[in-house]
Amino acid sequence: MTRPATSRMPWPATTRVPWPAAPAAFRAAVVDLLGAPVVADTTQPGGFSRGVASRLRCADGRRVFVKAIDTTDDGYALSLYEREARVAPQLPLGLPAPWFVGTVRAADWLGLVFHDVPGQIVTPPWTSGRLRLVVDCLTSLSALATPCPVADLPDWGGPASQWHGWNHMLATGGVPADDAELDPATVVALAALERDYPQAAAGDTLLHSDLRADNIMLAADNTDSTVTLVDWAQAARGAAWLDPLIFALGAALDGVPEPDGLFLRHRAARAAPAGAVDRVLAALAGRFVYLARTPGPAPVRALQQREARICLDWLHQRHAL
Repeated sequence: MTRPATSRMPWPATTRVPWPAAPAAFRAAVVDLLGAPVVADTTQPGGFSRGVASRLRCADGRRVFVKAIDTTDDGYALSLYEREARVAPQLPLGLPAPWFVGTVRAADWLGLVFHDVPGQIVTPPWTSGRLRLVVDCLTSLSALATPCPVADLPDWGGPASQWHGWNHMLATGGVPADDAELDPATVVALAALERDYPQAAAGDTLLHSDLRADNIMLAADNTDSTVTLVDWAQAARGAAWLDPLIFALGAALDGVPEPDGLFLRHRAARAAPAGAVDRVLAALAGRFVYLARTPGPAPVRALQQREARICLDWLHQRHAL
């Protein structure tokens, strides 16, 4: 039986670098790009990187958002920033994304500058009204982003080998023995589902791919109808129903029950082949279970365990297991 998510899973926190603590040469390069000195800054919460994430106000009244990292500190974060630096200039007008100003490289730092979007990131718990606004936004995005308007995007999820967790566990004898619901027959069924993961996820829609609450901004007091999706570092190409699925998974982590019901509010989700959705959910669960059992930060591993459980319960709800 599906166990609804009724409590919020806290996202792992990070400590941001305040704007004044960034290297002087980097800050000067940002000012050169903007053409006006910075007179005020406010550090923003959310996200995982250990760099700058600040709203800046310029002397001429303009407001921008700057995200930046030390390129010598975290190779994975650097790869995401480099990817977003390629994607952001190609996002067409009309998408629910912030306008891109430019890229700054100085003093071993890499920064991306955007026009500031009025409003705040979503702060759970979710309300029915906010969920509806985001689903409506994703419905519009799917229409605007098909066919994919960004060149040379990778397929969603990356190499298939990273998504064969159940098959890897079967091959290596590493099937988890600490979960009563993961009996051998269930693991074999999950392994069979995930084998066709690449074909199941294929499509020609531009996907945001990382629709957590802290990547979703609502205007003004979080009740206005304007929704902006920020942080396109994991943009990819795939089936139009994948973003609604990722959003429903993130909302379930925030305590929203019945992710399948939220998922099916989206037109593309209702049109998706049921078997394809089941295969992607199985692949997600396998990846999360596999990663949760590898060395790493405890808060991240706990989050992956919860993500795996939500995907498995979701599959049971869909009668795929």
